[in-house]
Parts: sequence; structure tokens; C-alpha cells
Amino acid sequence: MQKKLVSVTKTLGILLYLFIIPPFIATIFSLIALNIKAFVLNFAAFLLFFGALYLSKKGFEAEFAYRRATYALAPKRPYKLIAAVVLGVATSYSAYFLAHKAPWVALFLGVVASAGYILWYGLDPKENKLPPREDIPYRVALQTLQEAKKQLEDIAKMQKRIKNAVLFNQVHQTLQKANTIIEYLQERPWLVGRVRKSLVVYIEGIADITRHYIGIQEHIAQEKRRELTTLMENLQRRFDEDMLRLQKDGEEKLDIKMESLELQLDKDG
Repeated sequence: MQKKLVSVTKTLGILLYLFIIPPFIATIFSLIALNIKAFVLNFAAFLLFFGALYLSKKGFEAEFAYRRATYALAPKRPYKLIAAVVLGVATSYSAYFLAHKAPWVALFLGVVASAGYILWYGLDPKENKLPPREDIPYRVALQTLQEAKKQLEDIAKMQKRIKNAVLFNQVHQTLQKANTIIEYLQERPWLVGRVRKSLVVYIEGIADITRHYIGIQEHIAQEKRRELTTLMENLQRRFDEDMLRLQKDGEEKLDIKMESLELQLDKDG
């Protein structure tokens, strides 16, 4: 799903690449010609247009995640609105400093660029998508899931530093299982309050094992590697068991006993 999301994001943002190409080419030619002033001006324009593209992609990502979820909080940051403003600034800057247009013409072109962006891509979602019932703190539940997703993304970044193929694959599989549970809970936010504590222990367990291994992987003994591998296998098994339990009766609390894992990690640390 994540790969599909990124693919759609790139497709929607393809028009923005057209703004980047001219200043990029001009920057290269000015560098070849050793025209420092032109290089600085063109490179600044390139950075502004690139900033609009980067912010747009983050806005598209947040919006698609919001649209495909049954229940979700509106994105915290208005990336698309900021991108529209940056695109307008970049257009005015280029028109004035590079095309030598009059100030009012440059300003007008910037406003047109921002307005065109908003008309074509729209603005960021503003309303939360919450169930009709108000007797459950859904906002807190969805915020908990957002934080859990962010933690898993951080662990995925750490995972790239793992050199051992076996443990790398185990962390990858465990992250997939964790994301599966989060996606399941995303559709049933009324369950989050019951499983929040267990979910936190799950994610902290993955993070602890990953950090612990990265810190000593250069000089890790074979026995220690087997220990960490076993801990990750146990974590995966618990994921499988509790996911089945969740799917079976939907309202049963996840009963994850991670004390032994935590004790072993404290002892090994």
C-alpha cells in the first residue's frame, strides 16, 4: 500500500517537475560558464521550486492516508497550502530576478501560480473523520495510532543500519505485523484504549532490540546474535497470536506479556 501511495504521489506531482527543469538547466549552464551571479540566482530559484515539490509530496502523502482511512484526524500541517505559497514566491522570484519582469508583473505571476496550484491540487483536509458516537475519545485513539506509525517509521530507518541479513529480515517482518495491527485498529478506533499499553510495549520491544543490535553489531558474539534473533522470533509469534485474537472476537484485549523480553534486554544492556 505504501509503494502504491508513493507512486500516486509522484503521478500527481509530475506537473511540478516542469517548474524545476528550467532553473536546473540554467544553473548547470551558468556553472559551466563560471557566471557566479547567474549561478546563485538560478540555484536559488531551483531550491524554491524544489521546496514546493517536496512540500507538495508530503501534503499528497498525508492527504491520501487521510482519504483511504475510514477514520482519521486531519493532517497537522497544511503542506499543500505552504507549497502553494512557496510556488508563488518561486514564480515571482524567477520572473523578477531571472526574466527581469516589472515588480507588479512578477507579483501577478506569483499569485496566478499559487491560485493555479490550489485550483488543480486543492488544499489540505481540515475536518477530522470520526465515528458518529461521542462517548469514546476517538481523537486520542487516532492520535495514539499516528504516534505509533511515526515510531514504526523511525524503526524502519534504523533497520537500514542492520548488517545481519537474518535479523534485518526479522525486523522487517515484525514491522509489517505491527503495521497490520495498526491498520486493523485504524478501522476500529474504539479498541485502541484497550490495547494501547500492549501496543506501546510491542513497539518499544522492536525498537529496543533494533537499537541494541546496531550498537554492538560490529563486535557481536554468535551467542548474543542468537539471543536477539530468538527475542525477535518471540515478538513475531506474539504478534501473530494477538492479531488472530483481535480478528476473532474484535473486542478482546490484547494480552501481551513482554516482561521477560524487557528483563532480558535490561540485563543484556
